[in-house]
Amino acid sequence: MNVGRGEFPDLSVIETLDDACGDILRAKWDRRLVSSLHVHPSVYRLVANAKQREMARGNVLILLGLELVSDDNVPADRPEIIYDSSADSTVPRRTTTGGNPC
Repeated sequence: MNVGRGEFPDLSVIETLDDACGDILRAKWDRRLVSSLHVHPSVYRLVANAKQREMARGNVLILLGLELVSDDNVPADRPEIIYDSSADSTVPRRTTTGGNPC
């Protein structure tokens, strides 16, 4: 399944989210609190379409256990993990996802 049917024809959403999942796991292993996952609007729309019942009930869109946020400043192939800055002031607020450790 590709994002946006023509917007990013070579981008696999599964690969993109798999990378984010690995980074989220690494953060949890490092005992860092993750608050949300920011994604490109086309990725958000794709997930929202797949989870229409959740959206119809007025729920926040959750993916990988995190609130999913549409963000125009995030590249389509690089979701950004947002950390809970109140837990540790030394942790960067945003991290662009990299590779999957799995």
